[in-house]
Amino acid sequence: MGMTEETFQALSNPLAGKYVWGIIPVLLHPKSKGTIRLKTKDPLDYPVLDSNLYSDSNGDDMEEMLVIIDDIFKISRTPAFQIIDSKYMSGSLPACSQYKHPSRQYFKCALRQITYPILHGVATCRMGPEHDTTAIVDNKAKVYGMSGLRVADASIIPFSLSAHPTPAVYMIGEKVSDFIRKEHGDL
Repeated sequence: MGMTEETFQALSNPLAGKYVWGIIPVLLHPKSKGTIRLKTKDPLDYPVLDSNLYSDSNGDDMEEMLVIIDDIFKISRTPAFQIIDSKYMSGSLPACSQYKHPSRQYFKCALRQITYPILHGVATCRMGPEHDTTAIVDNKAKVYGMSGLRVADASIIPFSLSAHPTPAVYMIGEKVSDFIRKEHGDL
C-alpha cells in the first residue's frame, strides 16, 4: 500500500481553491497482521515493513472500512452539513476507473490505493506466555531465549489500543525500570 503521485493528484486537484472538510477513518482493531523483518545483518539498515493491510481471511477489515465510508456519507447528509451546502467531491482514481464512482466496488479499489498504516504500530515484539509462538517477551519484558535483553516500548503491547499509546508506553518504561531496579538495585 502506498499512495502514488498520480493518485494524490487525482484526489487533491479537484479540491484546489475550495473550502473542504474531511474525515480520516481509522480502523482501531484491524484483524490483518503485518510483519517486520531484518533486511540485512547490518543493525543500521532499515527493516522491511509489510503492513499487510486488508489481508484478514474473512475480509472484515475492508467491510469495516466500507461501513465507515457509508457512515461518513450519512454524516454529510445531516441537516448541520446541509446548512453549509456540503457535497461529496473527489476526483476519480485512475487505478479504479473501471468501477462506477462512487460505488462499493470503487471504494474497495480506492481503499487499496490510499490506505496507509497509522503511526503507532504495536505487537512487533509482543508480550505473552512462553508457549505463545507469537510472543517475544515475558511479563517482565525479557526476550525469550536471550540473557540480559529486554524490550520496553510500544512493540510489546500485544494488541492495538483504542487510544493513543503514549500513556501505555510511559507505564511500560516505568514498570520495566522498576523490574531492573528490583533485580539489580540502584545502578
